[in-house]
Amino acid sequence: VVDDNGLAAQLLQRPDSVNRAVVELDALTDTDRTGTKYQDFFLIRCGYCFIFCFFIAIYGKSGSGKTTLLNIIGGLDKQDKGKIYIDGENIAGKVDKIRNAKIGFIFQNYYLERGYTIAEIMHNAMHIAGFKDESEIARRTEEVLALVDMERFKNKQGDALSGGQKQRVAIARALIKGADIILADE
Repeated sequence: VVDDNGLAAQLLQRPDSVNRAVVELDALTDTDRTGTKYQDFFLIRCGYCFIFCFFIAIYGKSGSGKTTLLNIIGGLDKQDKGKIYIDGENIAGKVDKIRNAKIGFIFQNYYLERGYTIAEIMHNAMHIAGFKDESEIARRTEEVLALVDMERFKNKQGDALSGGQKQRVAIARALIKGADIILADE
């Protein structure tokens, strides 16, 4: 499905047993820095919503609004108009709480905290998500770093890693809290 700005969505996997919407966009409108209107993003105009356990790809030309849309869904940017629902709950006024508990991000440029080790970055992500049990944080850190083959680097600082290693740490950070939604930008 393609909208007027060249944004497109493709459903990559659809488990038939799942029918609960996790993210729903309602009449979303945003203005970019040049003043162009992105009205009725393809998800709204075509009646789509993100569905739990679906994999959806958003693609389009450079500058078409892909990153902006992900940032709005994740509450990092604010839309001009419209509503965003996560698990049926309007996120207005509680976006930080909902984002920290339910959304994991994998950013284009990694955004690993400078001056922290990989283990500390994982620890910080867990604390922001509301986890307090240090043994659970340590267990999950070991688990996700093993999943992305980065456990041997847990005491290295993020700035000392290669680009590919930084990307794997960013993936681990998105996975560690068990988020319902992962927003991955390239």
